[in-house]
Amino acid sequence: MKRIKLLILFLSVAIVSISCQKAEEEYQPTNKTEEQKRDEVNAMQVSPVATDGNMVYVQLNSLVYRIDMKNKIAEINCGDMLCDHQGTSCSARLPEEEIEYRLARNGESVYALGNQIFQIGQNSKKEIGQGHYGHYGNATIFDDYIAYFKEPDVIVVENIENGKEVQKFENITGFVQGNFYYDNCLYMITAEQQLVRLNIETGEKEILEKKGATRASLYDGFVYYVKVSENMESNHLVKMNPGTLKKENITEGVFYYNMLGDKLYYSTYPERKLYISELDGKNPVDISSPNEFDMGSIYTFSELGAVMITGRDVYDYRVLDENNKVDYENEIILKQ
Repeated sequence: MKRIKLLILFLSVAIVSISCQKAEEEYQPTNKTEEQKRDEVNAMQVSPVATDGNMVYVQLNSLVYRIDMKNKIAEINCGDMLCDHQGTSCSARLPEEEIEYRLARNGESVYALGNQIFQIGQNSKKEIGQGHYGHYGNATIFDDYIAYFKEPDVIVVENIENGKEVQKFENITGFVQGNFYYDNCLYMITAEQQLVRLNIETGEKEILEKKGATRASLYDGFVYYVKVSENMESNHLVKMNPGTLKKENITEGVFYYNMLGDKLYYSTYPERKLYISELDGKNPVDISSPNEFDMGSIYTFSELGAVMITGRDVYDYRVLDENNKVDYENEIILKQ
């Protein structure tokens, strides 16, 4: 009889222990207004480019550069004139890994996200966190937390300071095409090109778009993404209300896009022309180069009031002037 009682006691303790392993710490969402939540989200949040509100930082080939948008000057993010920028002690050098580090803004700072987290400042780099954030890419940083792929199909949400896990999502394979955090949820594009929403508080997963979704972002409280047809013959920009999930097609042929103020900037595929229109896609104006310029990505910086585009040559950056004309004559070149 004693053995049976001991066995029952052991099993009950084991069940309690297993249930506690689901989360090492309770998730503590930050109380913010709707306006604050919206303002914190950068469209295409995790990317090679991010701003702290003063300077624009760019990661390229494991080196961090900073761009003075006003003067259109790019410099390597290291103040040591004698540095060869090869060692990890250099403030511009990031560790070289299979998956390149990506940049993201959190609060008033820019962070480089990879297997480690580095807070990036002017001529400075400081490691924070636990240094074990995997080699699968797709990390998202927000408030005091980081969400990352611990395994190829397992996302963990973790407290950066103490390393304690607050949530886990399984059977999700990431895809670097627009992942962001908004209102206690992670929005992600999966390898199956689904747009999913992961609720960090409840652990629930919703599929918002079943297939063909890519390049997701959030602007002014609405989710945007490019919807691609199965045969890749057509693609259009979709606007979705995250509360009602009501969807609206904005414009056709969109490849890359971004927003600033009341304007939508987008490039087309396969022509790769550059357009500016109203946010609803109306009144589009072609602002492409009269010369050959192979369009790449589009970045907007609300605090700087600036729009920057890249060519397919990733070293080539151009800025739009106050009249929304691309300064094709004066390129910003990243060089050591």
